Amino acid sequence: MDFTEYAGLGDTGFESKQAIAPEDEDFHAAYISGITRVNHINISEQEGKLQVRGVEYNLEDIYMVINHVKRILTKTVNTPQGDKTECFSYKSSPNPPWFGYNNMQCGDNSAARAANQFCNTCREQIIMSGIYCDETGKPRVDQTGKPIFIFLRAKGMKYSNIADYLSSFANDTIDPPIFKKITTDPQKERQRANFERIAVNNKRFVTRIGTGYADSAYGKKRVFELERGVMLGSQDVMNVLKLSKQTLEKFNDKFDWSRSQQQPTPGYSPPQQNSAPQQPVSNENLIPESNTNQTKEQSDVQNQNTQVAKPQQQTNNNNNQGAFNFEDLEF
Repeated sequence: MDFTEYAGLGDTGFESKQAIAPEDEDFHAAYISGITRVNHINISEQEGKLQVRGVEYNLEDIYMVINHVKRILTKTVNTPQGDKTECFSYKSSPNPPWFGYNNMQCGDNSAARAANQFCNTCREQIIMSGIYCDETGKPRVDQTGKPIFIFLRAKGMKYSNIADYLSSFANDTIDPPIFKKITTDPQKERQRANFERIAVNNKRFVTRIGTGYADSAYGKKRVFELERGVMLGSQDVMNVLKLSKQTLEKFNDKFDWSRSQQQPTPGYSPPQQNSAPQQPVSNENLIPESNTNQTKEQSDVQNQNTQVAKPQQQTNNNNNQGAFNFEDLEF
């Protein structure tokens, strides 16, 4: 008997959505623990420490080489079940117009959004992903030899420092440029120089990520602090650009929720809103920074369990020339 005779019944069947384990994600969230809590593998994530979900925990600082930066617009509302994204725009072009879930045109700037009753709680956020590395720029790879990618989500109090750090590259002229001047056409030369500033400069340095404090109306809040580390060689930067191009579609699949009208929810895969079978995506970028629903047993474990998870990645030992050598790495 051949099951294909009944294949049409698949459309009226029921498929259980399987969450992806943090260790198996393509992009791992880097975040600051708001309180001490026990995570999914029984590691006590210490308050104020940096965590790389699914990779390493309780770190003082982490290092990355930026490969993708994306501005998004998100309107989030609080519900008894947690935060819910009511509207979202992936800003599919550098300049407006942009559109949200419901095809409503987004305001061109924060003032325009504030003047719209529906959009006045919408806020811009930044997703910044990169190659996880050590302070020298040597990439960290997993047990299969693939590079490990991490990301920061700049929102709320954590927005300003990341935006300022990225702006420092966009406003900088770094000599010599990676892409040399090859034309006398002034318009093409402006385009080349602009591309260098906005898309290349931030990939030319290792970025160190630490933690600090910023003042708010509710007291001091922990924020990311970023600074430039070692500068990479020209060939190393070209390797980063090639890998960035190779992973662009995976980045868009992960963070463009409008592709499937996903509604992100903290700690869970976003529900799929159309009937076509889709690969579930786990939203690490919505990891809660606090957890007030801890049991006494969990609290006891926290007081005893202070170890750091053993890294599941290894150092790329093939790198003998410069900080980066991705010739043998595939993603």
